[in-house]
Amino acid sequence: MWNLYSKPNSLAIKIKYSNFKKLLTEKGLQDSGYSREILCSPISYIDFQKPYLEKVKNFDSVFTKDISFKHENEFRIIVKEKEREIPQIHYKENMHRKSIEKLHNEFWNYSGIEMSLIDFQTFEFEIVHHPKSQDWAKNNIKEIIRLSEIDFKINESILELK
Repeated sequence: MWNLYSKPNSLAIKIKYSNFKKLLTEKGLQDSGYSREILCSPISYIDFQKPYLEKVKNFDSVFTKDISFKHENEFRIIVKEKEREIPQIHYKENMHRKSIEKLHNEFWNYSGIEMSLIDFQTFEFEIVHHPKSQDWAKNNIKEIIRLSEIDFKINESILELK
């Protein structure tokens, strides 16, 4: 996984899935106040080459991947915004149409949601350094954690890469 999804001097954040899901669903996320639903689930890995997809119970493409990715042992957190009505654009005199459209789209048609975990320090995260991380990168992470005053465990990866 290190070779596939990272570079030297990167890190992984590790947490026990059941603890994370429990804390996330109990405490929730801090956001802009829109009505949102949090969905958490491990990924189901199925063989997309076989013609039995319609027989799979509770099939949800958001939580499903091809069996060739089973080694990832992934889980996902989906923040789903509940349906809302987007108002029409109201153009005004003496304002450029493109400016009004840009402002409208930034407010209503955003591509992402900025959110943060509530009581972040209560989540039992562990930071794991890339097997090829250099000392300067490890020291930088250690200093950032120290300055944040959050008690994270920091460990070396037990894997060796060639």
